[in-house]
Amino acid sequence: MNRRHMKLLALPLACVMVAGCGSEEDMQGLLAQASARLDGIPSGRGTIPQQETAQKAYAEVRTILQPVLEGGLPAEQAAASLIIAETEFAEAAGKFREATDKQREALERLMEIESLLSVWQVAETRRSLAASYDVSAERQQLRAEIAELEESIATQREALAALENELGDTNAKILELNAQANSERAEAAKLEIEADAANATAALPLITQAQRHSRQADAYVMRAEKLRGQIERLAPRIDRQELRISGDQGAMQVRAEDLDGLTEAEQFHAQRAREATAEADAIRADLTTALFGADGLAAFHAGALQRAMEEAESAFAKAQRSARNAGELRQHSQLLVGRIAQAQGQALLNQARELTRFRQTLERLLAIEAIANSEPRIASRASELRQSEIEAYTDAAEAIESASSAFGSAGMSGDARDMLDALQEELAESRQAAQDHVTDLGGDLGGDLGGASSGG
Repeated sequence: MNRRHMKLLALPLACVMVAGCGSEEDMQGLLAQASARLDGIPSGRGTIPQQETAQKAYAEVRTILQPVLEGGLPAEQAAASLIIAETEFAEAAGKFREATDKQREALERLMEIESLLSVWQVAETRRSLAASYDVSAERQQLRAEIAELEESIATQREALAALENELGDTNAKILELNAQANSERAEAAKLEIEADAANATAALPLITQAQRHSRQADAYVMRAEKLRGQIERLAPRIDRQELRISGDQGAMQVRAEDLDGLTEAEQFHAQRAREATAEADAIRADLTTALFGADGLAAFHAGALQRAMEEAESAFAKAQRSARNAGELRQHSQLLVGRIAQAQGQALLNQARELTRFRQTLERLLAIEAIANSEPRIASRASELRQSEIEAYTDAAEAIESASSAFGSAGMSGDARDMLDALQEELAESRQAAQDHVTDLGGDLGGDLGGASSGG
């Protein structure tokens, strides 16, 4: 309710007192004294000492009005009930502020939990990525290539050995042919010396034999020269074969180094996975503590926050009972009942929204298998919150309906009626939002909370 609404709906105590004219003079004096004392109490939160002073002042006002409640005329008793209801409403508002502070603290804790969840998700993503690092296919491919290269090198070496054997055999044949040529030349030289010493008749066969040995030596030399040509052709082939082997060995060395690199990378990612797992586990432990520890959010909800809301609810109910006791001043009674119910509805809406946020966060956690499986209390707590959420939204819708009905039956007219109509539209929107949320949660409103009552 905005300031304009509050100003419109503020209790016209002077008129109330006039309505009670004819009562005993001391009762009127007590009403005036209580009204003046109430007007002197500062509104709002204030400091703790100011709040304590206000509490004492409210108690004084009720003490002042006790004789009126016990011995005043009906109109005077109704006026006293309205003033007392105002003090109780102010105290309920203070309880509501305290509950709001607790709700704010709960939301701050919830934001810390959501922040932890975000950090955990980052760590879990790092862990998952590191753990999924798989080089088995690359390792298998490299090993297959190394095996092929080893086979190729073996084949190349066999071919090289064959060439080298051929070269060795050829060199041996050349040496043999050279030796044979030298032997033939030596024999030819010997025969020529003998021919020179013999007479013409004896020299002729010797010369013929020497010539035959010389020709044989030349034949050996020619055969050796042909073999040297073969050697000249073998040498480049051997060089090329050695180059092929060297190339395959180099390629195999590169792949062996790649294999070592894969092993190092695998070890690095395994270490990263272990580190990320340790980090994720630590954060998950912090999450569990923040939720379910002795000073966790669940305990805070069930303890301090629940007590604050119950105290506020009880204070609102007490103020409403006092306001309803002012039946002799029905218009003012209904306006105050409406104001109290509206504040009560707002408190319940705030509570329901905080429960929604908590439940949605728990359901985010439930969607994460690693967290849900490790902490079964999340599921049970989310289910409890859903039911509490339904109840809070249902109660809020009922309180807002009650406020709208009370305003509608207050019988206002003119500008006041227009302002109340606008207020009822606002309440209808809030009530509908609450009803929609209950329906979305699968709850049952247990009856028709539709349209606001209107009267006057």
